[in-house]
Amino acid sequence: MKRTLALGLMAMSFAACSDSTGSVPAEFAGTWTASEFSATNANDPTQTFNFVDQDGSFSVTLRADGTFTQTQVVPGGGGTETDSGTYSVSGSKLTFTDTSEDDDTETTFVRNGDTMTVTWTANDFDWDGDGDEDPTNFRIVLNRS
Repeated sequence: MKRTLALGLMAMSFAACSDSTGSVPAEFAGTWTASEFSATNANDPTQTFNFVDQDGSFSVTLRADGTFTQTQVVPGGGGTETDSGTYSVSGSKLTFTDTSEDDDTETTFVRNGDTMTVTWTANDFDWDGDGDEDPTNFRIVLNRS
């Protein structure tokens, strides 16, 4: 389960398809820290896991030059993961291109001042322990410090 959780977190690394029409608005720059980071089984919404509640953490620093660095602590002694790359914004799509990932996941965001909620769905978590990744809805609430 620990390896599955670590793989799921690595895949949740804000990787997304590049968007040539995206821009890098300076108002997104800053360090954003998760107050909530949850994964919910898309096939059974009663199964959910909040990484922050389990002593995990996630933060991402967005820079005005369009680059980002993220750090996540995997709950249960799973270690610390750090990723980096570029980002852009187009409408309600926040596009992150992670230089260390070969998977792409498109994220959607809602921003209200210094709070941003990011959501996406991906096959990145093995809920039933059968070795296959299951559809999972992810939600991160980020607060800029």
